Amino acid sequence: MKLPATFFLTTGFIGAARWAWVDRLEAALHAAAQGRFRISLLDERVELDGMMQRVELLRSIKVVLKRMSWDAAEASVRELETQLRVEPTEPWGIYRFMSWDHARQLVGAGFEVGAHTVNHALLSRMPLAEAAHEISASREHIVAEVGSCSATFCYPNGKRTDYTQEVMEICRRQFTAALSTELGAARSDELYELRRVPVDAATIEDRLASLVVQAA
Repeated sequence: MKLPATFFLTTGFIGAARWAWVDRLEAALHAAAQGRFRISLLDERVELDGMMQRVELLRSIKVVLKRMSWDAAEASVRELETQLRVEPTEPWGIYRFMSWDHARQLVGAGFEVGAHTVNHALLSRMPLAEAAHEISASREHIVAEVGSCSATFCYPNGKRTDYTQEVMEICRRQFTAALSTELGAARSDELYELRRVPVDAATIEDRLASLVVQAA
């Protein structure tokens, strides 16, 4: 179809055998045996039986972890693995990140790669100096590895509570726009919190048309 696209990279994971905590959490819940477990993070005992219970537990835990700093969330997931009696492993299968060679291949094929911070940490939940480093270091690493970086930044998680006016100002000094994950049509007076319409492999043409109308 030759459609243009931008791939936003969390540079601290590219080519590294590192878990993103959200992936590690999902993998741990998938690997846990059936049974009843005490989850200190939720201060309750939970029954792990079918897949639906695991999915619901994943959602509940993610809500709690997203309120934490990146380091605290990672520590909580490691503690959860112990409580679920799951042995930690290196990222496998779908949880492995691309390499820098993959990123260069994307650029060579006509795609853009853009900055999405170093660690996918929520920028509103850290000191401003650390947030500035997450943004600038991500951009600089991409330029060093592939020769260019998209002029658009993408906020981790992307809800309005995940970035601040001060973070937006940092982005203004380095980028021409920044993406949120809020649903809606992009507007010229919101260049540093652009809305968007979610599309995935399951989005059929009629559904896409409906989403666009809804966003507008």
